[in-house]
Amino acid sequence: MKTLEILYIGKDEGHFQDLADRFEKLANAQIHAVRFCVDKFYPSYQSLFVKIAKNKFDIIYIDLLKGSEEAIQLSRMISRNIAFQNKVIVGLVENDCSQEKRDFCSLSGCHVWYLKSLEIHDVVYHPLVLFDPEMSVGEPDYAAVKEERTLSMDEIIRLNYINASGVAVEMARKLSRGDTISLFHPLLNGKERPSDCRVEQSRDVGSYYDKEFKVFLTPIGEDERDQETSEQQGINFFTRQEYLNSWIKKNLEASRSKHVRVLVIDKGPEFFQ
Repeated sequence: MKTLEILYIGKDEGHFQDLADRFEKLANAQIHAVRFCVDKFYPSYQSLFVKIAKNKFDIIYIDLLKGSEEAIQLSRMISRNIAFQNKVIVGLVENDCSQEKRDFCSLSGCHVWYLKSLEIHDVVYHPLVLFDPEMSVGEPDYAAVKEERTLSMDEIIRLNYINASGVAVEMARKLSRGDTISLFHPLLNGKERPSDCRVEQSRDVGSYYDKEFKVFLTPIGEDERDQETSEQQGINFFTRQEYLNSWIKKNLEASRSKHVRVLVIDKGPEFFQ
């Protein structure tokens, strides 16, 4: 029988134990679950990361609390490291967390994340199926539902670049050529209005961020929409070169201090030691 290595990062020992017990019931594998947290043995998230990187865990739960910046930084360090490429990273957020903090937690790099509650079946079943469907004891007996209306879905995506031909973004959803999406970004249109774009190309290689798909978009131009509607919705944003130029000039002349980010390319965690 295979062994499933589970890691829980956080101080909530009760929730950790509930998850470990549920894995024993749902997984067709021998369960080895451990819990790490910032304490006197690992006084910082950097030292905790080194400890985690030296072990081979299959599913990693990270307690993001109520949007703790340190916990989210650790989650990003783990999700972007090649050592965890084929692992499942799960974020846990307090149920009374504000919507603003929930949006912040969605940028943590986790494959999935959940609000902490007593209903933990999905919190175990979904990551288990993501890691290895054969380890699951079977599908749960849920009631079937039928859609009564079309559902819309919002996703926080990563903006790669903008040029004269279009915009490149990274996202978790797979799109096909010809699909249309609406983007909300002040740099694209200068207003809090959607910018409608068409998918020209979508591929699952060449991503810079921790997203699965890189998508190339072009704006839906005036030949497909009424001129007046186009101006009202602000969708023809690539012709607004003066706005982009003023935005760049404003940020270049900003007097606030600049932050320097250092990218370290290394297969191991020794740099953090």
